[in-house]
Amino acid sequence: MSDTELFDDADKYEEVLSEAEPEPEPEPVKKPKKEPKKRRELTPEERNKRIENLKKGRETALENRRKKKMLKDAEKAEQTKNNDAKIQKYLDDKNGGNDMKNQLYGLKDEIKELKAMLKEATTKREKEDLKTEIKEIQKDVKMVAVEKPKVENTKVEKPKPVALPQVKKAVGGNVRLAMW
Repeated sequence: MSDTELFDDADKYEEVLSEAEPEPEPEPVKKPKKEPKKRRELTPEERNKRIENLKKGRETALENRRKKKMLKDAEKAEQTKNNDAKIQKYLDDKNGGNDMKNQLYGLKDEIKELKAMLKEATTKREKEDLKTEIKEIQKDVKMVAVEKPKVENTKVEKPKPVALPQVKKAVGGNVRLAMW
């Protein structure tokens, strides 16, 4: 069987063949590239003026960046200082009496130095002055020793043991529970 026998009319055969063959798509028309407009030529005066303006702009931008950096560094230093102060306060609160101990040891060392000076003193007037100083410092030592911070009771009380009633077992199979 040929192709023409399938169709009654030759016209229909032609239509089917034309539909089967796709028409080639037309190629897109390429637009010519636009040439950029020519810039106006600058005079040497205008060119120099623009170059000077660029230099000024760069200088001010650099100055502004430096100012911002200095401000940022100052804020960072202040923040670090605040953090250090918080840490120191925390450690002081945590250690509590260490400052008083240090102060107490400092006063005791000062008393030792004054006593050594007292032994070396030659005049009666010097000895009396040193003795009065030693007495004043001893008063300060007593004051510091009295100013101990109050420590909360840290003892943990043990719970009292509770006696549980015991179950009595009877001999011979009878089991009785103890009365509560």
